[in-house]
Amino acid sequence: MNNITVILGGMSDRPTEQLEGKTPLEAADTPYIDYLFRQGKSGYQNTCNNIPCQFAAMQSLDISTDNIDNLSRASFEAAYFGIKADDEAVVLCCTFVSLSDDGDYEDKTMFGVCSDITDHEAEELIAFLAEKLNNDIFTFCQGMKAQHILLWKKGEPHPGTLFSPYCSKRQNVYEILPQGNFVHPLYQLMVQSNELLKDHPLNIQRMAQGKNSINSVWLWEPGKMPRGIHTKKGTLVSDDLMMCGMAVSAKMKTVYTNQLAQQALKELENGCRSLYIYTKLPRDYSLLGDVTAKKKCLEKVDKALLKPIFDFAVDSTQKYTLKVMSDCSAVASLGCYCKDPVPYAEIVLPSRETIDNIIE
Repeated sequence: MNNITVILGGMSDRPTEQLEGKTPLEAADTPYIDYLFRQGKSGYQNTCNNIPCQFAAMQSLDISTDNIDNLSRASFEAAYFGIKADDEAVVLCCTFVSLSDDGDYEDKTMFGVCSDITDHEAEELIAFLAEKLNNDIFTFCQGMKAQHILLWKKGEPHPGTLFSPYCSKRQNVYEILPQGNFVHPLYQLMVQSNELLKDHPLNIQRMAQGKNSINSVWLWEPGKMPRGIHTKKGTLVSDDLMMCGMAVSAKMKTVYTNQLAQQALKELENGCRSLYIYTKLPRDYSLLGDVTAKKKCLEKVDKALLKPIFDFAVDSTQKYTLKVMSDCSAVASLGCYCKDPVPYAEIVLPSRETIDNIIE
């Protein structure tokens, strides 16, 4: 039997008045997801009982670890980027953001993550910061797009509270400044990055083109490099760097892409018998607090991802078990994670005729 598991990050939600007392999934037009829940085996599972919600996806991939206490998003993204560090080092997410030009650093406004940054721009700017700021303690390491890694030798894995830039758009910087006993050197690096980047020729060119300036790094999610990660064999196709880092750490075949359906079908056509597909999009809209966008996202995922997977499996001469699940609950009306049980549904897919009759 061949197995396909589709993990919709943060799919699970709570009813909201914005959708007349329904969850985004209940309100969405999702015939293929609906089919699994109507015709397959379904239920709820607790994925966040003993671990942070952002790591709930580890259970979805059947991944286990000897010690999760010092792990973070940066831990797994560093693993995906191939960064090497000893057990005393700490890694942090180092994300390019755009801040307003006015006043001192703490008086600026966070415009958000520079999601439009090109590979060429990212490579040039992270190399520039590394040349200017690398020392015996801190090393800037290249990742991709807006997301990079800061290596902190003999660093503090729990320096204090470091806010995510993905949930801080249009906030005043003073409201989201690092807080804690060991955050000062990290904050100083952020300030120094702003001083160096604000007049960089690349940013002068961007502003002339009407684009936001890439004028600071934002440091967050400190952790240690992952060790002792275990899983069953399989392949992961995902648009999320942290998930890819988990899979790489567990020695799974891993493909990072935004073309999920296309890459998943390629893996299946090449004989993959245990395929995991993870998309971060429902989770991201949840954390942005956009209920309507999350509903539309689920509809798009159903049509653009679930449908081609269905079509391939039911037209195949082989049998496939298809499972759809949420890794954790992300409440769009609140803009945050919660530890509610999350739904799943799975089925051994029947013939093409049966599928068409039920879905249509």
